[in-house]
Order: sequence, then C-alpha cells, then structure tokens
Amino acid sequence: MPPVEWYYARDDKQQGPVSAGELKQLASRGEVRPDDLVWREGMDDWVEARNVKGLFEVNPLRLATQRPSREGGSPAQLSSTTAASGTSSEAPTSKSPPESISQSPSEPLAPPVVAQPSLAQPSAESSTEKADLGQSQISDTVVEPIRSVAATFGETVPATDQPQVQAQRHPLDRLLDAARRHFATGFVQPTTRIFTTAGHWGLYLAMLAYFVLAVMISNREDTPETLATGIQHGLVISLLLFALQFAANRMWQGLNRLGQAVRGKIATRAMTDCTALLAIVAGIAALLARTFTAVETGDYWLILTAIAAFILYEYFGFVALNPKTLGVELDPMATAQQEATGVFTFLLAACLRMVPVTFGVGIVWGLIHLIGTFYGLFTDVPSGLLSMEMTFALIVIILSAGLPLLAYLLGLLVYLAISLSRAVLVLPEKLDAAATDDVVDSEAHPLR
Repeated sequence: MPPVEWYYARDDKQQGPVSAGELKQLASRGEVRPDDLVWREGMDDWVEARNVKGLFEVNPLRLATQRPSREGGSPAQLSSTTAASGTSSEAPTSKSPPESISQSPSEPLAPPVVAQPSLAQPSAESSTEKADLGQSQISDTVVEPIRSVAATFGETVPATDQPQVQAQRHPLDRLLDAARRHFATGFVQPTTRIFTTAGHWGLYLAMLAYFVLAVMISNREDTPETLATGIQHGLVISLLLFALQFAANRMWQGLNRLGQAVRGKIATRAMTDCTALLAIVAGIAALLARTFTAVETGDYWLILTAIAAFILYEYFGFVALNPKTLGVELDPMATAQQEATGVFTFLLAACLRMVPVTFGVGIVWGLIHLIGTFYGLFTDVPSGLLSMEMTFALIVIILSAGLPLLAYLLGLLVYLAISLSRAVLVLPEKLDAAATDDVVDSEAHPLR
C-alpha cells in the first residue's frame, strides 16, 4: 500500500507532498501550525491542522498562542523552511481536493487563504472533517471551527454553531441537548434538598406510625403479655430509626466532600449520553409496565412502586447528562488511561449523587405502605398478614435510612481503587521518564 502523502499550506503557499511522519516532525518544529491548512488524498476539502488527530503532541490551542502570526514570516524564512523540509511548492495535479466553498478574491479573508485555485479556505460557518494522521479513512466526526476545537469520538456539534449539520444529527441528540439545558445544576441541587428533607421528616413519621401499628396489632389479641410485647417492639424499632436518622444527617457532609474529591477526564460525551438515555428510557418503561400490571391485576400498590422506580431512573439520567457537575471534565486530548478512569469516576460520582434521592424515595415509599396498613386494622385482614406487610415496609425504611452511611463507606473503597488504578496506569510513563533522565545524566557526566 503506497504511503499517504500530505500537502500543507502556509503564508499563501502550498507545500508538499510529505509523509505522515514528516508532517508530524514539521508540526513538532513549529513549521506547521494548528491554523495551517492540510490535505491528503481521500479528503473532500482542506482542513486546519489542529483537526488532524495525533498531529500535535500538546493542546493545539496552547500551541497556536506560542507560535508567531502568519504575517510574521519573510520570504527568506519561507524559502529556508521549504528547503529544510525538503518539500515542493508545486500544487498537486491529480490529487487536488474539489472546491467546496467559493470565495471572491476581493473579499477580505482572515486568516489569509492560499492562492492556488484548488485550495479553498473553509469559512467559519462551514463544517470540516477530522482526519486521522496516516489513515486511509476519514472520521465522520464533525469539528467545530467556530471555537477552533476538534470534536472527538461521538462528540456532537451544537445546533446553534453548525446549522448545516443539523440534518445529519440523530433526533435523540436534539432531545438530549434540550434535556441537558433544562436539567442542569439548577435542577439537581433543589431536587436533592427536597428528597433529603422528605426523607428526614418521613423517618420521624415512620417512627410514630410503626409504634402505633405495633401496639394496635398486639392489642387485637386482647392479652396483656401481647400488648406489652408490642409496646417494647415498637419502642426498639423507633429508637433504631431515630439513630439511623441521626447517622444519615451526619453523613451528608462526608458524602458531599467525597463527591467533590472525585475528578476525572473523558474525551467525549458518548458514554455519559448513552447512560443517560438508557436510564431515561428504563424509567419510562418501568412506569408503563408496572402501571399496566397494576390495572390488570387490581394490585394498585404496584403503581407506587412504578412511580418510585421512575423517579430514580429519571434522576440518574438527568444527572448523567451533565458530567461536569459530577467532577468529570471533557478533554478531547484525554488519553485512553484517563478515559478509563474517567468513566469509573463518572459512575462513582453519579451513584453518590443518587444517594439523597434514593434515601427520600425509599423512606416515603415505606411510610406510605405503613400508613396503608392502618386500613387493614379495620377490616378482616389477619394480624399475621398485617405484620408481614408492616415488616416489609420497615425493611425498606431501614435500608433507605442506612444508605448514606453505607454509600460513604463503599464510596471510599471505590475512590481508593480508582486512585490505585491511576497510579498503576501512570507508572510506566514515570519509569520511562526516569530512564530517560538517567541516560541524559550519563551522557552529560560520562565516567573518565
């Protein structure tokens, strides 16, 4: 397979062809800048060098600020640069890209456009393609030339910046973008406070409801011993719930600090958007399925379960739509190691953010079941069945009340595992750097 030949343009002159390796060397020496135009066979149009994946070792935005402007080079410097790189200023004949955008010569252009008729500078409103250095296929990812930032993997371009790309975007992308704007930090924080407050007050009501139920069910037997046992049982459970309420109240600060401590980087929103979409769809499916089952069977308590599941799924989906609020930054230059740890960091932070809502939903769900048990006291429902329903509701309340403490301990373990994995992943790089330093020191100070 013949090597890929690249052409680049700077200072109104077209250079090339050069190989992929030579183009990378030119970029590392600063002879090809991020805002220079490059092209190879198979590409529809010229693109800025910053959009070529793997061409620049560092952030091309930072590199662009460190290089001289286009107008700073003299003809003598240009000729020496061309001679040093061993390239030709002749335009390719059979491999020139078609002109996708026509511009009048009299129109002012910034930055300067290359003079060859086969080279057309893309405008700020046109979409460009992101190329892979040395690859024969071009990524179909759309980049965002308005902000001069290359999109990566599944990153999508906002509709306000690329109107001509709207037809290529999936309809669900539009839905996720709209949900991301409406359910941001302003939605998450008030929702968290509402469910936390509901959970704490629900625990107080659950203590009272369980104590009264235990006494009333025991009183059905009409024996002093059974009544005394019911009173003792109700007091013990009420004290346990009171202790769990205190522990949950103290754990919120630790959970917030742990959530703020987790930090990570991901190169794209593909993982977070897919997770959010699946959670939102699962919540809707659970609500519909449970509701239909409740109507068919006549067990309308299933609707309460469906609503609880719907709230949890939807909240998780809305939280996942904004990874930045979870301490996960979008960095197109993130490495594979950073992507791996960033995904696990995202999952940990999302689960920690779910704790207050799960706390409130679980306690309210159990409290409603306890209150519903009162209805059975005035019917012919056996005391044993009432005790089973009351016990089931109590288990849900206890698990929900103890969730903040359990989540804090598990979160610490997962955070420790993520920190260890990061240390292991960067260990080879540090060893290579140490070995390179040793070689440099030995060459600088040879033994005599």
